[in-house]
Amino acid sequence: MMRWIWLLALAIACGESTPQSDAGVDAGLDGGRTEDAESHPDTGTELDAGASDAGTPDSGPEPCPEEGAMRSASCGNCGMGQELCTDGVWVATGPCLGEGECAPGALEEEDLPMCAAQTRICMDGCEWSAFEETTPAGECEPGETRASLHCEPGFGGEDTCSADCGWELGTCESPCPDLRTSPRLSREVCVPAGPFIRGEETDSWSVPEAEIFLSTYAIDRHVVTNARFRECVDAGVCEADPRHPLDDDMVAVRVNRAAARAFCEWDGGRRLPTDAEWQKAERGPAPRHQTFVMGDEWDCDVLPNQCPGETVCVDFRPDVGTYPGGASFYGMEDGEFHQEWVNDDFDIGYYESPESRVDDPQGPEPGDGRGVWLGGTCRRRPLGYREPQGLRAGISFRCARSIGGE
Repeated sequence: MMRWIWLLALAIACGESTPQSDAGVDAGLDGGRTEDAESHPDTGTELDAGASDAGTPDSGPEPCPEEGAMRSASCGNCGMGQELCTDGVWVATGPCLGEGECAPGALEEEDLPMCAAQTRICMDGCEWSAFEETTPAGECEPGETRASLHCEPGFGGEDTCSADCGWELGTCESPCPDLRTSPRLSREVCVPAGPFIRGEETDSWSVPEAEIFLSTYAIDRHVVTNARFRECVDAGVCEADPRHPLDDDMVAVRVNRAAARAFCEWDGGRRLPTDAEWQKAERGPAPRHQTFVMGDEWDCDVLPNQCPGETVCVDFRPDVGTYPGGASFYGMEDGEFHQEWVNDDFDIGYYESPESRVDDPQGPEPGDGRGVWLGGTCRRRPLGYREPQGLRAGISFRCARSIGGE
């Protein structure tokens, strides 16, 4: 009964003069159901679907109230611009001013060397944040190569950098395929191509220290013995001093540089090592740098000797090859005990010259004929000079040769 009273009041309020029929009232009672509205689209009881979407971002340009009106509005990346009411909608009339660097939420990734990457995000104020690392750097650049670091001394190989910026280890092979391996005191060691640290900062004759590259070469493991040198004398090539010791396995001394060169040429077409070759064979490859063959302090359990400023070891035996535990990185022995001829002439300022820092340096231009002598008495550096024709009990030698036609 109350529902009928409400409908009658509504009709009067709207100014309707004709009361609804029972059928119309009955229709109105059920007209609120969605399924009825959808089944009678021409009754006018449903709102226009498009009307509810007016003013949303998908509805096109924003309508404006008055033709010719102007306003400032946001645009671009946090910028501002002027808009004009044209044909009922707002239309930009000029550039977007004061824009920021980016659109909020945007991401930017940047590739860096060695496969590294970093990313930043655009903040609400249209400014980029600081970069943050997303991928750490690898070990190398793709395609880069290096001399293998995992090979045993005397062997060499080439590592290659992969597409993932990691080192792929190469095969280790000896670059000296025809290395002399016998007799025992005539053996050679192989020194692969690469840099080493030459010089000694504590000595005025051998400064500055420098990284020097040398090509592959072979060098005698031991200094030349009396027995080996006597073979050259018996062949009529070398000349021995009458006071030359006779013990076969003792170091050949009292040999001048000319005789040492003659022996090396006779013994397989070889030569005296250069100053740089001798030092690298004793010191090892860069960045290796230590005072003595066994480390930065002398160890009498490895090598006996009487080194100035170091522990005195008095049980030294003079036979060549007696102390294999004191071999250098590349396996060269006896280098801590003897002073040895090398092929270079002597120049006190040579290490300071640009000519000394080239690959495979051959020493200064020949001058007054004074030959450098090396090694021995603990220090692995140039010690001074002696007249090349002089015969001294403390100077020995060993031979070397280039590998691969270098």
